[in-house]
Amino acid sequence: MAKSLEQIIDEWNKDSGCIVAQKGIEEKIFRKIPFTSATANYMTYGGMPRGKAVEFFGPEGSGKTTSALDMIAQAQRIFEQEYEEELERLQSMVPSGAKQEKERKAKLDNLKLKKCVYFDLENTLDLEWARLIGVDVENMYLVTPEADSAEKVLQKLLDMLDTGEVGLLVLDSVPHLVPQVIFEESMEKKSYGGVSGPMSVFCSRVPPYLTRSEALLIIINQEREDLDNPYSNYSTPGGRALKHLYTVRIRFRKGNLIDENNREVPSRTPNPAGNIVQMEIVKSKAFKPNRRLGSYTLKYYEGIDELADLVTIAMTYQYIVQSGSWFSFMDPETGEILPDEEGNDLKFQGMSKLLQFLRDDEYMYEELKQQVLDKMQEI
Repeated sequence: MAKSLEQIIDEWNKDSGCIVAQKGIEEKIFRKIPFTSATANYMTYGGMPRGKAVEFFGPEGSGKTTSALDMIAQAQRIFEQEYEEELERLQSMVPSGAKQEKERKAKLDNLKLKKCVYFDLENTLDLEWARLIGVDVENMYLVTPEADSAEKVLQKLLDMLDTGEVGLLVLDSVPHLVPQVIFEESMEKKSYGGVSGPMSVFCSRVPPYLTRSEALLIIINQEREDLDNPYSNYSTPGGRALKHLYTVRIRFRKGNLIDENNREVPSRTPNPAGNIVQMEIVKSKAFKPNRRLGSYTLKYYEGIDELADLVTIAMTYQYIVQSGSWFSFMDPETGEILPDEEGNDLKFQGMSKLLQFLRDDEYMYEELKQQVLDKMQEI
């Protein structure tokens, strides 16, 4: 006699050790690692989803590596906070019996701080730049294989994820993965397929590792001209399987140069203070793709300009309004300009004066930041 649907589901869940099938659909909520930039978080509804693979791609100098390092800096802070909270929770537990006490001690023994790993296949990572972005490089694992095949590198990546200790892993970058067959062939013999073969196998194996450890995998890729496709002027190496693996794909491009006051300067300026990093959401399965285009501000001696991007989103939510060259703090519900402590309107002529005010007034800065964060969580 054939088994019932409920029996099949119960047996499957029991064999798997987790709920793989159930009646009814529950909304899947992805925990995320945010960017430093408020505009990037606005575009992605809070950041990159944990337990998934995402792609940062674009031409050279577009901001791919900088964005990946920014994710590591944010992840390190989140993992530290989660570890301390869980440690405090376990230490404060009052077990009701010997069995619960044994379980508590086992959890304490197995509790580990999630780690960040950076696979620098190009061997070009600037650690000083990483520090400027906010990365704790002393507590980041850096992998720089010199003569290992793509198959070996990808297997080591899977082995690291399998430990459950990795919370974020960056692979930089796909074009520098060299298949074993190319190592074995002479320069005169042409090989076909490239890294797409090993990548196809990797893409079929990596999702369960990411799900079990709730690790975020960021794969950095380059952008190449595609002369064979009349519908697209660019392509990315690695084969088609990679594109199906990604939950999110973001294309980065280098925008206009800026000076110390975030004003655009000509492209021939000899000493710019930074540039705009343009972002385009090419694929999204973790959030709505209705915020496809955006950018963030990068300063060469400061890192990501969190304040400038915060003001941009504050203007989107009408906490700050612009009229000509004047910027005012406004109550979005009443439409009234907010006063300062002396009763004067909070109005500033020029973006530079507004930014300087927020740098000097820590209370107003934190108040504005909290308002923007609360608004983002509502949507």
